[in-house]
Amino acid sequence: MITNVTSVLIGNGYVTELPSKSATNVASNDAGKFIILSLGNDSLSGEAKYKFGVITAKNSEVHSENGIEYVPVIKWAPEVKSLMNISFAEYAADTEDKAEITFTAANGGDVKRILLRVTYKDIEARYRKWTETYEYIAQPNETAAQIAQGFKAVLAKNYKRNRFSVAISGAKLTLTANKYTDDDSVDTINVSKKVRFDVHMYYTMPNADGWATKNKYAYTDATIVKTDGVEYTASSKLVRDREAWAMGYEGILNRGEGTWPIIKPAMTVDLNENYNSATIEYFNEYRAADDIVRKTRNTIEIYEPATASNGFISYLQSLGSAESNDSESNEGTEG
Repeated sequence: MITNVTSVLIGNGYVTELPSKSATNVASNDAGKFIILSLGNDSLSGEAKYKFGVITAKNSEVHSENGIEYVPVIKWAPEVKSLMNISFAEYAADTEDKAEITFTAANGGDVKRILLRVTYKDIEARYRKWTETYEYIAQPNETAAQIAQGFKAVLAKNYKRNRFSVAISGAKLTLTANKYTDDDSVDTINVSKKVRFDVHMYYTMPNADGWATKNKYAYTDATIVKTDGVEYTASSKLVRDREAWAMGYEGILNRGEGTWPIIKPAMTVDLNENYNSATIEYFNEYRAADDIVRKTRNTIEIYEPATASNGFISYLQSLGSAESNDSESNEGTEG
C-alpha cells in the first residue's frame, strides 16, 4: 500500500485564481507559474486546506455557450487537507570533498617509501573498498617541500585514475574531488552523486634489515585535514532527480534504461538554474477497502529560481509556518 506520495512542482511566480479561458489555442500568460487555491483557510496552519499546482503551456479544449474555448492545463498536487509542517531552504553553492596534506618535517637519514592511500566512499559496487595508493621514495634529508613536490609529480603522472585535482603551495598539497560529469543531461538515467574520499598515509623502510622492510609505520611528518563536501538539498541536479522520480506516481515508470530515444514527458528543471525550495508535509485521509479510514503522509516539493523576486516561496513564507503535528497526525498511519 502506498502511503507516501510526493509531488514535485517547479515554477516561477504565482497566481491565486484559476486562469481564464481563451478563444485561441495559445500558451497562457501565466504558463510556468505556481497556482495556489485556498479552500477555506488563509494561513498555513494545521487546519489549512489548499490546492497547489503549476500552470503548463498546454491547453485543454472545452465547449461552452461561446463555442470552443481553451483552458490552460494545470499540473495539480494532491489537495492538502491537514498540514503538518512546511520548511524552506535558500540556495547555497555546493562544495566538494577536500583533503589538505601539509608535510611538516624533512626526511631523516634513511630512505623512506611514503604511501598516500585514497579510499573512495561513493562507489556502490565496492562500498568503501575502492582505494588508490600513491608512493614516493623520499631520499635522506629531503625537505618537506621537496617531498610535497615529489608527491605532486606522482599524482600528476596518474591523472587518468585520479578522481580529484591537485594543487600545491610550498609543503602543502590540496586534493579536491572532481565533479561527476556523467549526469549533466536533464534526461540522463544516472543520478546526482558526489565523489567522497578519505586520505591516510604510512611509510615503509626498504633498506631496513630482514622482515622490517615489510613493516608499516604511521607517517607522522604530515598533517591531514579532511573537509567533507556539502550538497545543497535543492541543487539543480537533485531537483532533476526528484522530478524524474516523482513521475513514478503519475504512472511513468520506464525512464528509458537501455532504450533510445527516452520516451517520457518533458522535464521542467533547468540544470543551469539555482533553486530555492519549500517542502510541505501533510496528511490526507481516505477510506480503504476494509472500510477503515487510513491516512497517507504526503509531501509537495516546490522549487523556484533563487533570482525570483516576490516569488511563490516568499508568498508561502508570508502566510506563516505550521507547527509540527506529528503526535496527533501519526495515529492510524501506515508506511
